[in-house]
Amino acid sequence: MKRLALLCLAAVALAGCGGGGAKPGKTFARSGGGPKPAQILATVGPTKITQRQVAALVAYSRARALEEGEVLPRSGTALFRAVQQKAIDTLVTLAEYEQKAASLGIHFDRQAVLERAKSIESEGTNKDTKQVEGAKQLLARLGLSRDALFAYVTRNVAVTKADVQEYFEKNRRFYENFPAAKKTIREQVLAVKRNNVGNAFFARLPSEFKVVYKR
Repeated sequence: MKRLALLCLAAVALAGCGGGGAKPGKTFARSGGGPKPAQILATVGPTKITQRQVAALVAYSRARALEEGEVLPRSGTALFRAVQQKAIDTLVTLAEYEQKAASLGIHFDRQAVLERAKSIESEGTNKDTKQVEGAKQLLARLGLSRDALFAYVTRNVAVTKADVQEYFEKNRRFYENFPAAKKTIREQVLAVKRNNVGNAFFARLPSEFKVVYKR
């Protein structure tokens, strides 16, 4: 059940809203003689999260589970509902990331999404279904948005000589015979600072959005 519990960390792997690359809030399910609005499970501002999108992520989860010899819980069980809720939560996060990115002037074209989707692990030798392909595009958009937001909010993070020296003094025994110690320390301290800034940003980001779940 490990894969199911970590349903959509492949992005952020991630890290795509609207199976098949449709734009947020404009996903439709086809039935009978023509298109009709898909079942809406949640909204994040103007973005609608649909049953079709959730089904795509569940299909991806099923494919990954089967590849690892696991079995998706039966429909209607508590575990299956947990998988669906994880998919909904992932789509909520995606909507928040994309809306925030758009407000900062950050956008991605379809080709960038498709290229990122190609990097997401395939399921053995079997060809991906359309649902799984759609899920990979969801995850690709999630990853692209997160990476871009992280780069934006950490663009001005810097490390001073004093920061490097302080770290060196605290860890002198380890670094005193280390080749290019100061350069290595600078990279490590910068990474820590960037992660701290990025993590704080993503932790408070949901507070900027109103999420409504449809029951």
